[in-house]
Formats: sequence, C-alpha cells, structure tokens
Amino acid sequence: MIRLYLFITSLFLTSYSFGQIEKKINAVLLKGNFREFKKFVDRYRIEKGQVTISSGNVRDLTTGFQEAVFYISKSYSVNKGVSITCNPRIHLLTEGNLIIYFSLESEEMKDFPKSFEITSDTIYKFSNLPKMAALKTKFLQTYGVPLNENELFIDTVYYGQNCGIGGRPPKEQEKINDWVNNVDMVNLHKWLQSTNTEKQIYAVQGFHILSSKGVIIPEASKKYIHNILKKRGTINTCAICDARQEEISSVVSEFKL
Repeated sequence: MIRLYLFITSLFLTSYSFGQIEKKINAVLLKGNFREFKKFVDRYRIEKGQVTISSGNVRDLTTGFQEAVFYISKSYSVNKGVSITCNPRIHLLTEGNLIIYFSLESEEMKDFPKSFEITSDTIYKFSNLPKMAALKTKFLQTYGVPLNENELFIDTVYYGQNCGIGGRPPKEQEKINDWVNNVDMVNLHKWLQSTNTEKQIYAVQGFHILSSKGVIIPEASKKYIHNILKKRGTINTCAICDARQEEISSVVSEFKL
C-alpha cells in the first residue's frame, strides 16, 4: 500500500508534465493486468494539472476476448473560462484479464502557450502475437468471417432509431429499415458478422422485425444472433438530444428470436 501511495503521489507531482502521462500509463499496461489498469484509471484524477482518464465501451468481441477504448483528457487553460482539450485514446484487446494488445496515443501542445499546435508524435504499442492469432481464430469460428481490424475501436456508430436534434435515424438505422422493407437478409446477415458490435445489434434488430412479420430466419443467421445476444459490456446508443453508453443486455432485451 505504501508503494502504491508513493506511485500515485508521484503522478500528482508531475501532473503538469503532460508528456510523462503516457509513459506512466504505458508502464501500467505493460504489466498485462486489465483489472489493475482499470483500478489505475479509477484512481487517476488530476484536477490541478487538468488531466483525466475515462473509459469508453468495454465489451465482448468474441467468446473469451474483449475490446475496450479509454480516453485521456488534457485541458490547457487559455484564460479564465476558456481552455483547449486534447483527447488521445487508448485501445485495448484482452483475453479475460490478460491484456493482449494495446495502442496508446500521445497528443499534446508542446509549445503551449506560445503555440496552439497539437502534436501527435508518439504511440506506444504492444501485441501478443500468439494471443492475437487465437483471437482471430476464435472470431472466425464464432462468426464465419475473418476479424476486420478496421472495425475495431469504432466510437462513431450509435445504436438508435431517432437521434439528435429533430430525432433523425442514424445512417445505420436507415440501412436496416431499407433491408427490412426489402427482406434483404443477405446484407443483414453480413452485419451479424461485423467486428463492430453496434452494427451487429442493428442486424439483430432487423431480423427481429422480420421474424415478428412471420419471415423465417435462416439457421445460419440464428446461430450468429444467439452469439450476439450473449455479449457482455456496453455499446453507444442515441435518442433525441441524448447519447450514452448502455449495457448490451439491456438493449437486446426487447428482441425475441
């Protein structure tokens, strides 16, 4: 406990040296213990230096493996009531409690307040190649297609039917509506196989609507739907003038398939 206290105290003493923050986070991540990293994030609050770390979605990717996104917020005060914020990201893949991959951005204003230029010149990375291979094998076994690394860590897709000012459906919802109207189970099935969980849940919604209309759902699709309904963690959701993270189990509870 004394060692931990000294470690946290040192963070406060160096809070103004933003470039050191990523080095400290990298050291914690390299230990490979996801629970310890989350404890570090929960304890890490630097008000004076205006640096915080917050969690985005942490959710199942496939059986036994999870993906997670965390955000570092660095606030540079320009004058009273005005500040500029940098938001570098931490991307994580885990097998249970073991961190098998991470990428940690470093983003800051090196010459502030002389310059407002935001630099991003350092990225810490780690990858456990055998475990990453196991993840890809498991995803292929679970969803029948290779894992699409371009669909990992996406935080710009929101699940919802009427979102934002005016309550317009997201573009993903519009696609689902079109596929449902045309009974396009081919495209719906492809989204069941997506690496992005929000897209998968959109597809489940589409099949749910078709099933409620008496359409027979293919057994191959049912298999993937079953896997998606068991996912744990959170997804991005939206409604009129609202956006939040919600538990997958809560979102999919309305689907009867």
